[in-house]
Amino acid sequence: MWFDIFSDQAGDFRMNLNFTGNQLVTAINFDGVVENTPGAVFDSSHPTYGAYFTGSGSLQIIPIPEPASLVLLGLGGLLVLPTSRWRRHGAV
Repeated sequence: MWFDIFSDQAGDFRMNLNFTGNQLVTAINFDGVVENTPGAVFDSSHPTYGAYFTGSGSLQIIPIPEPASLVLLGLGGLLVLPTSRWRRHGAV
């Protein structure tokens, strides 16, 4: 995916979303304000940040879990396996 970032005559930066469709990102930083609301869509028609974009594409925020969360999820799954096996075969 290609994003063209350019400066207009006033010195303001714009992002040209020169593609059709939706690109997934984890967060966008607008002049120090980080937008990371899951499911939020940003494009040239956005009521607050539309002036930052040109083109027909859009950026959508998706949550990505932290590595520690993935480790905990994996450990939880490993703890469930012996329990389900124990229930199937009965207590010894």
